[in-house]
Amino acid sequence: MAKKTFWDMFNKVVRQVWLTNTFNDSKEETESIKEDINDIQKQVLSMSKTYLKKAWILISGGTVADQSSYTIPVTVDKITNLQITSATILYFPELLSISQFHRLANTNASSDTPLFWTVDKNKIFIYPTPSTSSNPIEVNAWQIATDLVTDPAVTTDQTTDLQIKEWYENTIYYYVLAEAFNRLEDFASADRYERKFETMNKWYKNEVRNSTNSIVIKSWTTDYTDPNYTNIILTN
Repeated sequence: MAKKTFWDMFNKVVRQVWLTNTFNDSKEETESIKEDINDIQKQVLSMSKTYLKKAWILISGGTVADQSSYTIPVTVDKITNLQITSATILYFPELLSISQFHRLANTNASSDTPLFWTVDKNKIFIYPTPSTSSNPIEVNAWQIATDLVTDPAVTTDQTTDLQIKEWYENTIYYYVLAEAFNRLEDFASADRYERKFETMNKWYKNEVRNSTNSIVIKSWTTDYTDPNYTNIILTN
């Protein structure tokens, strides 16, 4: 499916309202639709980060010589992988549990070949400790859902991507249509789209509930499972 922007979703809603009813194109109504798109996206994403798009995010400044810990950006919610570039070579260090990592880190080795990493609270730790600065560190992560637009304006909506995965976009579409038809007092249409939204929402909730939520971290000898590990989720 093609990547959708905020403007794509806004136009899709408006076109459907026009087909069924007389669209009120006042500034109040268009901004209500935009606010609804923001609100429902954040609501759906709050149920499960399964719905949120992942991205590679740079850690500001990269490595720092003789420093093993790095602050995770506030926009990052859950990290699935980490990569570090050193001397034009891309490395994917192995993820360890916190206790495994700190036992290993007591050896105080220093090198620009990253072998292991872990997360503790809001920080990433890498080992061996880098010996030089400015090697790029990137995390593959789900980001915390934010407003698509803070002050809705047509001129800025056209390049703002939806943060939700493409196959969940209809949850936004059905909800926003139901709200628009309610404002138009077309309650039959509003009820139809509200039922579509609830059906899809229920299906997604069951999908998430039936998926595994435990985290398995590969170690040298055995697999380490920590169901209370909230900073990291590993996916296949």
